[in-house]
Amino acid sequence: MNQVSETKQSLILHAALHEFANKGYKKASTNSIVKQAGVSKGLLFHYFISKKELFIKIHQHILVVFNDELNTCLD
Repeated sequence: MNQVSETKQSLILHAALHEFANKGYKKASTNSIVKQAGVSKGLLFHYFISKKELFIKIHQHILVVFNDELNTCLD
């Protein structure tokens, strides 16, 4: 994956995290996510097949970050 792709995905994930955190899964809007990320809706669905997949990806990422932080604190 190239740097541009990684940057775009990062923008999407950050915007989605904000949207899901503020509105919950059901009320979160993919239109709002792409607007916040500054990308097209087509690009969102190029990287993530569905809103559900995007939500799961964010959930997995948060668990990894939390686990890393916890391990750092315990060491």
